[in-house]
Amino acid sequence: MCLYTSYIQPKVADHDIIVCKWLTPSYNCFVTPVMGFSIEFNKEFSAIGFVDIKSNSSDGKYWALSGGAIHASLCNDYYQPFQFSEPFKAIIHKGTHYWVNVYGTEIAAKKMIITDTRYSSKDVDILFWKNILKESPNINNIYIGDYLMTDNTFKHPTEKINQNNVRGIVCGFRVDGTPIICALEIVTKLYNKNSFNTFNHGRYYGGQGKLITEAYIHDKSNSIESFEYCINYRKQHKEAWYFGSIQEVLTMAENSVFLNAAYNITKIGFMYHRNMCFLSCNTKSNISTYRCYLGKFPYIYIEDKSITANLLPFYDYHQVK
Repeated sequence: MCLYTSYIQPKVADHDIIVCKWLTPSYNCFVTPVMGFSIEFNKEFSAIGFVDIKSNSSDGKYWALSGGAIHASLCNDYYQPFQFSEPFKAIIHKGTHYWVNVYGTEIAAKKMIITDTRYSSKDVDILFWKNILKESPNINNIYIGDYLMTDNTFKHPTEKINQNNVRGIVCGFRVDGTPIICALEIVTKLYNKNSFNTFNHGRYYGGQGKLITEAYIHDKSNSIESFEYCINYRKQHKEAWYFGSIQEVLTMAENSVFLNAAYNITKIGFMYHRNMCFLSCNTKSNISTYRCYLGKFPYIYIEDKSITANLLPFYDYHQVK
């Protein structure tokens, strides 16, 4: 089993990190789902062999760790990774070397204690996620993972937040430093071929989905489901929401570790994980819809067939009411 990460050198646990270890029942014991190792509860296990970590993307941004570490999940409320497996509380002791995957959903460590206690959402390690947010990029004291409130102020996930007053979350920055804001609710459904129709907008929009959404609104030649959802979301909220461009969606995906940190602290929003893909619009040609598949790490595809995917609108932060 590989863990895909954005860094080579391990981090060092500054406290005992609580994680979720999935185990599969087998006769009178539990075993690890992938390797089938029998587990003795409440005993510290050390990984066998050397850490094997290699570059796994052409741009050198992502690395695959495939040996010399014990794998676990960082929470259990997004999906069950192995059929018939059960979640157990595990501990990575202070001082242990570890790696976190691209999305902040999986962890691998040199040592780990697997307890005989079932893991629950109450076991989420808030201190661990607060430490993740300390590494979040910021511009002008606005951090990726901050929440945009309905009064256009920003709140850090560690602050007291009224969920009813949250508009969206900062998922990245534009070249000029403007925060990119995405919604906190997604729609997951089967998008038919009508979602991937094209219209010829005839110009380049600089990676800004708001401009191509405006072009779509003024173009009457096609009705494209993915655009229509974002336009209806705009009408429902009476705010400037739009269909995100592939550049904006990819930025969101690449920063999802910080978005997941914010979610695990506040439970506002949703978890990003490797089984998701997101729709987006293309700003270079007349092809209107791409998909960004998270998988091992974010991939981009032109889409021209019916698929089950996720869609969430983006917000024009410059909009003046």
